[in-house]
Amino acid sequence: MTSFYYVLSTLAGLLLLPGLIVLSSITGRKRRGLWHHFGFLPANSRPHRPTLWAHAISVGEVRAAAPLLAALREQRPDMRLAVTVTTSAGYETAQKNLGFVDILAYHPLDAWPFVSLAVQRIRPDLFVLIDTGFWPGLLFKLREKNVPAILLNGRISENSFNNYRKLGGFIREVFSCFSRVYMQNPIGVARAYDLGAREEAIALQADTKYDQLNPLPENERRTLREKLKLPAPASVLVAGSTHEGEETILLDAFETLREAHPALVMILAPRRLERLPEVEALLRSRNETFGRRTRLREAVPVILLDTMGELDRLYAVADAAFVGRSLISPGGGHSLAEAAIQGVPVLHGPYIENVKAQAEVLKEAGASIEIKSAADIVREVSTLLEDGQRRGLLGEQARILVEGQKGASREIAKIILQDMDGRCGTRTPDTP
Repeated sequence: MTSFYYVLSTLAGLLLLPGLIVLSSITGRKRRGLWHHFGFLPANSRPHRPTLWAHAISVGEVRAAAPLLAALREQRPDMRLAVTVTTSAGYETAQKNLGFVDILAYHPLDAWPFVSLAVQRIRPDLFVLIDTGFWPGLLFKLREKNVPAILLNGRISENSFNNYRKLGGFIREVFSCFSRVYMQNPIGVARAYDLGAREEAIALQADTKYDQLNPLPENERRTLREKLKLPAPASVLVAGSTHEGEETILLDAFETLREAHPALVMILAPRRLERLPEVEALLRSRNETFGRRTRLREAVPVILLDTMGELDRLYAVADAAFVGRSLISPGGGHSLAEAAIQGVPVLHGPYIENVKAQAEVLKEAGASIEIKSAADIVREVSTLLEDGQRRGLLGEQARILVEGQKGASREIAKIILQDMDGRCGTRTPDTP
């Protein structure tokens, strides 16, 4: 099965080669990362040092990896840290947040010659996969080289689980490659075992994403309100990480809410910036007065967020927050914790399979609210705006819950260091 996959993936990689070369002449991202995809990652210049390779698909995974990698760097400054990403947004986030790592690159295509070269150049002693996105070819190569692999912040949605099961013995072989599997909830633990992970390798562990979340200081919150041109009496609804179709529902609710709360402002943050023209067209078709975040000159009822990496801070100015990719099937959801840590009541739709662990934690304490329609949004946001005591209580419960989930990164860092010491204990670190 392994050989068949290598042949198939190599053929696919070679077929992709012309397209990637053409694309490299168009986009800076591909120019920068084209050769990385074929295994030509920056070489490990000090192979005598213990080396950890972490793979994070995009922005969320990079942020989840950051506290773990920082803890490893703090406790073992001699360790070499290599990080690969899949998306350009993930690369940019890593550049901003992981300046202390030794190697940053795009991931190799999952074909035998490319992963072989990548492993040869990085020479890892341990591999950490963040969240999801399994790369069978890479995992098989690491196993061949006797390099342990860890799955961190593991989550397997019901849909993914059903699809994986159709792969039978192949997916069981993939999961058997992991020496440790850290899942976010008991359902994930059971699914990982059913898919082939060894029972002794599986553990329940809090999401490391919590460790990089902190409330915005009050002085910074006030400054942010000023920059957003928010009048003193204005209440704010932040609609974060929205997807196609959700903006229409939110605007239906917002227009109704403004009738009773004329000072209400909505900050609308589409998940993907390339959708901004589409959302602007929607706003114009409804005669909404709005302004882009980067071009604000005066107060407006709707602020359209056109920056990356700022949403988590903007939640701090909210009286209520909605987190997207959750109202329309199939959805999946985005992080609820980014809003919750700011002490803000969190609304979300019913389709939250990807963040089910977060939702369950918040729901148990009544710190999140599920909504299914514009009418639900109107009802719940109106209640929050009109009942400051309830709003404050829900927000504080949300913040406390997120704070209570912190600490996973340091715990896992200790385990990783024990594994690394056992594997590399005979090495003598070289001089920087």
